[in-house]
Amino acid sequence: MQRTSQNKQPSNALDWKDLSSRSVSSVANEYKDTGPTALPQPELKQIRIGSTELNYAELGNGAPVVFIHGALSDYRIWAAQLSSLAEQYHVVSYSRRYHQPTIATDVTNYTYRRHVDDLKELIDRLQLAPAHLIGHSYGGALATILAQEQPRMIRSLVLAEPTLFSMLTRPNDKVSLRFHRIALEVLQKLAENGEDNLAVQEYINIVLGREVFNELPADVSEIIMQNAHTLAPMLRSYFDPLAFGPESACAIRAPALIVTGESSPKLFRSISRELNNCLSNSRLSVLPDASHGLHLENPVGFAGTVLDFLAQTPS
Repeated sequence: MQRTSQNKQPSNALDWKDLSSRSVSSVANEYKDTGPTALPQPELKQIRIGSTELNYAELGNGAPVVFIHGALSDYRIWAAQLSSLAEQYHVVSYSRRYHQPTIATDVTNYTYRRHVDDLKELIDRLQLAPAHLIGHSYGGALATILAQEQPRMIRSLVLAEPTLFSMLTRPNDKVSLRFHRIALEVLQKLAENGEDNLAVQEYINIVLGREVFNELPADVSEIIMQNAHTLAPMLRSYFDPLAFGPESACAIRAPALIVTGESSPKLFRSISRELNNCLSNSRLSVLPDASHGLHLENPVGFAGTVLDFLAQTPS
């Protein structure tokens, strides 16, 4: 297993400055408009999975890359990454069940099992296998579980601080997890009692490790708040990712890049470390100038790290 400390910027990326104050859409649009090949705006498409329609956007040609978003977001949260990778890959970003733009009236079955099954069906129906999977947080956990259950569907994994809490085995990490769980149980009660705004703001502050919600770009805040209805349902099963633990991780053979933020909360960095120790073909990359919002806080660094990894992954 290899640790990388430097993150290459994609060769055709802009020399952007002060990205932390820029919106996701402005970054993606600037890349799209001034990159070597102007990319079309992705058309939003739908595919029926069981009783619901999943919305997705796709761009580019080449080996398939599927983006899986985390909590309180949807397909739009990957805008900058789609623009960066679509020059070389067939990229697909989808909104998980219950997330915008789907109008969810019943969110009672918000479980890892439901979302893993949806992801498998999406890849099957769009004929994307074997695909590179890029998952953030909750989405990273889904990608990891699918890789363990359906290895032939996976070309490689990029796991951006997956919420695989059952990977934590050290006593100090278990203590930290206990406090984290208590804090999120409070937020779950707030959300269930109609205090969505407060619960969402405090959730973002907790997972990023600092008071940052009011500093988020307007369009990121809009995406988060439009998905606020998913917070309480997600938290009900948040700490039970299908009993996935170290033994499950050891069974995964796909090449994997694990990305953790330089300033992420210790809990997420510990999960990344333990996962890297278990996976047989992985490398761990520490992304500078980033906390748990990795691809939003340092989009150019994240894209460069991913592109470098994918270029070294056998097709």
